[in-house]
Amino acid sequence: APVMGTDGTNPAPAADPQNPAATASVSAAATDAELKFVILPEGFSHSRRFALSSTVDDVKTQVETDLRIPKGNMKLSFSNVELTAGDVTLAECGIIAGTLNELQLAIVYAEKGATPAATS
Repeated sequence: APVMGTDGTNPAPAADPQNPAATASVSAAATDAELKFVILPEGFSHSRRFALSSTVDDVKTQVETDLRIPKGNMKLSFSNVELTAGDVTLAECGIIAGTLNELQLAIVYAEKGATPAATS
């Protein structure tokens, strides 16, 4: 039977030392956003949590690590607007904390004979 408080109500749950993320997720919800990347043209998706203070460049660097897609081959868009400025934060892009934000990640391959795009 659950332990009852002295006033007959259930006491507040204690922090779970086995799962610190569960305790931290309450405060993190206000500053973190879940991003779901829909990879085009393949259509599969990849989700990851980022701080709203992360920049577009930070996100591309992490996606490059996660999915092995070179940053120079990524075209990242949110709400049909391409995110081209690498120093802009997710908050400035309109990403909302505590919700699932869907971004489009187009993989751009260089055409034969084309000059490779400059990387920053």
